[in-house]
Amino acid sequence: MVWNTSKKIAYFLPEDLIHDNEIKLIPMFCHSTVFFFFKRYFYSILIFSLASCSLTPSLPENKKGLDQAQDTANQGSNLYEKRGGVLKADQSKSFEGDSLLDLLEAEIAGHRGDYQKALKNYENVAVSTMDLGVLRRAFNIAEYLKESEAALRLAKIWAAKEPNSLNAHSKIIEKSLRLGLFDVALSSMKDLKKLGGTPNFEILTIAMAERPTNEKKKILGVLEELIASFPNDPGLLITAATFYSQVSSFDKALTVINALLREGEDPKKISLKARILIAKDEVENAEDVLRSYLKENEEELGLLVLLAQVLFEQEDFEKAKAQYQRALELRPNDGALLLALAIISLEQGDDEEAEKILERMIRWSLRVEDAYFHLAGIMERKKDLSQALEHYKKVSGGYGFMASQMRIASLIETLEGLESSRNHFTEQRSAYPLSSRNFSLLEAQFLSERKLFNEAIGVLDSELDSKPNDIGILYRKALIGGEAGRFNILEKALTRILEIEPDNADALNSLGYTLADKTDRYQEAFELVSKALSIRPDDPAFIDSMGWVHYRLNNLEQAISYLTKALSLLKDDEIAAHLGEALWMSGRKSEALEVWKNGLKLDSESRVLRNAKEKFQPE
Repeated sequence: MVWNTSKKIAYFLPEDLIHDNEIKLIPMFCHSTVFFFFKRYFYSILIFSLASCSLTPSLPENKKGLDQAQDTANQGSNLYEKRGGVLKADQSKSFEGDSLLDLLEAEIAGHRGDYQKALKNYENVAVSTMDLGVLRRAFNIAEYLKESEAALRLAKIWAAKEPNSLNAHSKIIEKSLRLGLFDVALSSMKDLKKLGGTPNFEILTIAMAERPTNEKKKILGVLEELIASFPNDPGLLITAATFYSQVSSFDKALTVINALLREGEDPKKISLKARILIAKDEVENAEDVLRSYLKENEEELGLLVLLAQVLFEQEDFEKAKAQYQRALELRPNDGALLLALAIISLEQGDDEEAEKILERMIRWSLRVEDAYFHLAGIMERKKDLSQALEHYKKVSGGYGFMASQMRIASLIETLEGLESSRNHFTEQRSAYPLSSRNFSLLEAQFLSERKLFNEAIGVLDSELDSKPNDIGILYRKALIGGEAGRFNILEKALTRILEIEPDNADALNSLGYTLADKTDRYQEAFELVSKALSIRPDDPAFIDSMGWVHYRLNNLEQAISYLTKALSLLKDDEIAAHLGEALWMSGRKSEALEVWKNGLKLDSESRVLRNAKEKFQPE
């Protein structure tokens, strides 16, 4: 397929369709049908036939690169052909009858720009004939259209037809990962490995980073089977160690990574071991591992930065700064390193030093927008509000962009009044129409923080007029309804989300918790939270909700069990308040007081903790 840049249309090149320059028209249907078909499609068939004279047309250099995925597929196919595994049709087979008509219609559809029709016809013929040339043609069209589901179906047929094809299994892996079908991807990785290929197992850890624990455990089962067959594959072992860590099987993770380290040390293995130890809450051991390796490999930038990050998280700012400065000596113009040093200075309350670093970043054009964002904060602390406003306005991207919009609105409110600050959001919606909803969400948050709940809900309702099924807007409306104490708004918005997405775990949990907390509809709350937990069984917020539901049902032991688990997974003041209340009501008052005391260490100003404590032990 080539691209006509002037007309913005795609032309199909029928490579790999007709083999040995032959088209056989089999007289299976009456002459009138043949005459009608050729009368109607004569010129298209003529063009198609002439184009077919070159069986392996090459794209002009200036027409390549339209679609990276397709270019990659074509390159892979060419490489495969060079290795002697040419994907060609059965030479004894010719297309006839319905198959021939489908192929001709596909080419005509392609010339007319109806690529979906072309794909549908090619897939039909691929399924019915199992011709490898047609399969590849159909697969390439599916890739061009980014139809991953169709491409996966075709790749599976390809692999069934040619089970020893490394290319076919690689394509199944690629498409199934894109579709989130991780078990399918791993199964094909297993097949590819058995064929002598080198699948990238480690990509699974990236693709599944945000997936729930139960899915990761399922994949681990297959990985363990593979390790039994291929015990010396480092990529496979590193992947298994990462997954063990992600499902909190830290001892197994360390066993695997230590075995790998005995074979030889390298930065990837050292980094993984340090991260496993950090996850296991053995931070000092993680530091020792990193320092030990860095003694002999002092220029290993990635590990220097990792050690600096660990020290920063421990609030050991001076040692963290020393590591970042060592890293900066290796890469003096690295904006990320300079930004880290500026943030450490800000954490230490040294605005003057931070300002010098940030101004240096701006002079050298390094992470400029991030630099302006933090400089603006310094100007605010100096009470130079006009200068702060100018700096925030220069942040047009980066991680501080949306936060800058909120600060701009707040500063305008201070300098000019609320109406002017609201005008800012209106202007931004006009300036960035594709991001209109984001600015509406931001304005609603801005207004709700000022207890202007009606105005906030009005902003969201304006967006919902044109986007009635926008989950994000509906969820924000529910939250604001809850803040305003307007339960009817909260319930209606969450119910609407569940009509659109019945398995939306966050909406299920939010509605269930609210019903338990604000009403006596406890059984309904139990059912909603149970469903949320079935979707995300390890989410501490959901576990807390189930504990609270059991508390409301007066199932105190079950409540304590759930709430204890939730607090072990997430140190949170609200969970501590709930657990303390359940303990107190079960007669375990000293334990309740200890939980509340420890909770206040997390947040000394926690209103929910103080309310819980005063409810049972008023001063």
